[in-house]
Amino acid sequence: MMKRNAVLLCVVLLVALASCSKKSDDKPDDTAGKYYLTVKVDGVEKKATDQGGSSGLKAQVVYQNSSGRNVILISGRWRLSTSDLTKLGGTDLLIQPFLEKAGTYGVGAGSGTLNAINHWVDMNPPSDRVDDDIYTSGGEYGSGKIVVESFDGKEVRGTFQSTVVNSNSKTIKLSEGKFYMPVDMSRAK
Repeated sequence: MMKRNAVLLCVVLLVALASCSKKSDDKPDDTAGKYYLTVKVDGVEKKATDQGGSSGLKAQVVYQNSSGRNVILISGRWRLSTSDLTKLGGTDLLIQPFLEKAGTYGVGAGSGTLNAINHWVDMNPPSDRVDDDIYTSGGEYGSGKIVVESFDGKEVRGTFQSTVVNSNSKTIKLSEGKFYMPVDMSRAK
């Protein structure tokens, strides 16, 4: 349980750090619609894109002084409701340490890593969130892998799959996951 809490704490901190960054300019983005994170959640496709502000994408490489290594956080968000725009779901991929190159990164029990895949059933509002809303594959829990097919310091592309588990031992299968997005290297070392 201690390892799981450490993994969840690390992911929550990285999400908070990533959400604090801002665009360096106000120029229109000519890549709208190019980037995505898609995944089947128990067979139902979910998709986060960079179009229309209805969802969000972020890939950020962050240097962690505590480990002396870079980590990458890849995040996708989607709306759960068209009537309540504050209700979001999402998936986060965390690779630590991130070697800044293509490769296969195991997650969950038996992987011997701190890599994680987290799935948020309901992210907002935080005051209503409970542990049952957070599913993870990291530390001693769940299983899966993240495959980084390409990384050039500007964009990252890959696939992922996992079985994630919540605090009540309920599982969700994440399959056919794909991502392609720009990378923020401003906090890397």
